[in-house]
Amino acid sequence: GGNLQASLMGYWRLEEASGTRFDATGRGNNLTDNNTVLVQAGRVDSAAVCSSANSEFLSIADNADLSVSNQDFTISCWVNLTSKATNQGIVSKWNSSGENQRAYLLWYDPATDRFEFLVSQDGANSTTLDANVLGSPSTSTWYNLIAWHDSAAGTINIRANAGAINSAAHLTGVFDNTAQFNIGALQNGGNFFLNGAVDEVGFWKRMLIANERADLFKA
Repeated sequence: GGNLQASLMGYWRLEEASGTRFDATGRGNNLTDNNTVLVQAGRVDSAAVCSSANSEFLSIADNADLSVSNQDFTISCWVNLTSKATNQGIVSKWNSSGENQRAYLLWYDPATDRFEFLVSQDGANSTTLDANVLGSPSTSTWYNLIAWHDSAAGTINIRANAGAINSAAHLTGVFDNTAQFNIGALQNGGNFFLNGAVDEVGFWKRMLIANERADLFKA
């Protein structure tokens, strides 16, 4: 059940061998290739593969499709870590480099050894949610991550693969910021580049229903 096209603001299949990665929705949210993101076998056909040593990532400037305020939104992706030694941005609209332009961030944090979902209400402060049901992710393994904000319940949530959902209270909405939308990095001084592959990234301005989340995991 469900309609994954509804309120879908961007969907990147990441099949391209190089250069621009196109938005499959037709909304024009195409991603610029920074420092030559490559391609490898993905979870579905091909995937973008980033090397942190080369500061490789994909980006698009701030726009209304990918900005949120106190509303529902969902991020879905597949990610496969090559290494786990560093903080690694997966999907972000997050600039903390003296700008206080944080909004949302899905990343891997080596300090907790968890995938984490962070949401900021004011650009400076944020709520952090660990994917504790999954626990420690393995390298060279594909994980489906779905993270979302439930504005009515005042929660943020993350689910890995077909596991149970981790939730945390977040009652104060989301900051409509000016940061660019990145796959494979943060927009800040550290940048925290992904060292691994990412595939099938989607961004919705709504919450997905359980059947839709299941469909994304089944790919």
